[in-house]
Amino acid sequence: MDPTLTLNGEAASGDLTFTYGVEASAAPTTDVVSLVKKVAGSVSWSGEGSTITADISKDMDEDYSSLDITGSVPDQDLELTASGIATNTVQIDTISASKKFGMDSGDLTVSPTFYTAGNRGQVEVAYSTDDTDITVTVDNDMDKKASIAKSFGATKVAFDYSADEQTIEIDHSLDSTDIKLTVQGDSQEVTITQQLDDDNKISPTINRDGGLAITWERDLGDDNSLTTTLTKDESLEIEWKDDNWTANLNAELDGTSIGDVSIHASRDITF
Repeated sequence: MDPTLTLNGEAASGDLTFTYGVEASAAPTTDVVSLVKKVAGSVSWSGEGSTITADISKDMDEDYSSLDITGSVPDQDLELTASGIATNTVQIDTISASKKFGMDSGDLTVSPTFYTAGNRGQVEVAYSTDDTDITVTVDNDMDKKASIAKSFGATKVAFDYSADEQTIEIDHSLDSTDIKLTVQGDSQEVTITQQLDDDNKISPTINRDGGLAITWERDLGDDNSLTTTLTKDESLEIEWKDDNWTANLNAELDGTSIGDVSIHASRDITF
């Protein structure tokens, strides 16, 4: 068992907002520095409706840091992003942009992306109305992906296509019950979600191979909750949210035998 503790904090000064996070092992030791597993931080500037955010994170087992930069100009419906790694120098791996065009019948969004490795790129075109979403992605090699989602009131239908697989999802809601059917190749899965009362919801999931998972969600009030998911012959997961604290327990299962158990706790801190 390797209990993990995460601390998150936030502070603001003028147009700047700073956040940080530290993930550390909770095992007893006198070498406090060795407990740190991951550190992360970000700085965000906001002014005249536009924002720029830089995020950096480092896994202590790696010799580099991950870097993400995003910019948004809402007045122009424009977003720009770049990501890469930082060692002694900064290397940008991905650059992308997204521009939305308002139309009488809906919104058209064009999002080109460039990958510096191999000089590769792709373009995503999305069209959205009140009840329909269509997205098509094409890359250098003319490989295509497409998704279509359509709402028919209480019933929603979604179809995803790529050269490797196709997925159909049908979701129907009726009063306090929701039924979702997912078909992907030879795999079929059904999830039935039942709102038992104001505080309790249960969701069993059954697949074609006989797999079974049951999720129970309990509302504890004041945005606090307890969620338990039991997956047959696989795992038991428990998440407890209490004020600024979130605790997670994950236990591997093999029949009635319990394997490895991991515990993780995190807290949000605002200055």
